[in-house]
Amino acid sequence: MVGDNAGWYGPWPDLGDPLPGRLLTFPRDTCQWENAVANVGLRCYGQHVDNNMGPEMCFGRTLLDANISSRVGFVPVALGGSVLARDWAPSMNLMHQLTNMTRVAMQAAGAGARLRGMLFIEGEGSAMDLYNSPENPIAHTWADTFRSMVLQIRSDLAYLNPCLPVVMAVQRIADRNRVFPLIDVVKAQQQAVDMPNVFKADMEFWEMYPVDFTEIYGAEVGLQSIHFTASGSCDMGIALAQSFIGASDNGKVMECTPSPPPPPPPPLW
Repeated sequence: MVGDNAGWYGPWPDLGDPLPGRLLTFPRDTCQWENAVANVGLRCYGQHVDNNMGPEMCFGRTLLDANISSRVGFVPVALGGSVLARDWAPSMNLMHQLTNMTRVAMQAAGAGARLRGMLFIEGEGSAMDLYNSPENPIAHTWADTFRSMVLQIRSDLAYLNPCLPVVMAVQRIADRNRVFPLIDVVKAQQQAVDMPNVFKADMEFWEMYPVDFTEIYGAEVGLQSIHFTASGSCDMGIALAQSFIGASDNGKVMECTPSPPPPPPPPLW
């Protein structure tokens, strides 16, 4: 999940605070489990900021409050500005990082740990003209690319969870369709995804703040809301968690028997 491009605007939600010993993260620069603080997405790249947050802390606390688990650990691999077809499709670099980091993190977590699910939030990059062409209309093929990504991840991590649940965010259109011209296409593609153990939460309802793009794209684009406020990011995390909790309560989370484990993972770098 990405926290490095969520902006500071308004009060800091209490749910965004650390919860030592219960909310954990596994940054790639240390490859050790440690207490999570807001912006685990930045921490995984050895950076830290204290004036913005992603959805992860509020997501984790909501799971804990629902007794889904006694502890929640994040394995962050998201990168701000990444694009599904360019970075996350099978054989792409971030896909390899995701599977390798998860293997190493789960080995370090020990026998009692379980890989319970994956969060995925993307769509803005896929909705930009810059990455779309008549020969490669990635916005219009978003759903197929997403399906391929999920199936590959489940195959690569079958020894941990072959039916890995994925909780995905469905993009917001309001006040964003000038800077992201194909955001309506991407949202329709995301709404059309229908896979077992894939659950959704809509970004449309949570607070974002305006950014002036006049100098970059001209007055015809002007103000657009591209990033969550701190409270909006927290609300999004809660909504993502509630999507998973609701599916669990209704018996919709499918369980599968893991396959035999592969050989030990190779060095990350």
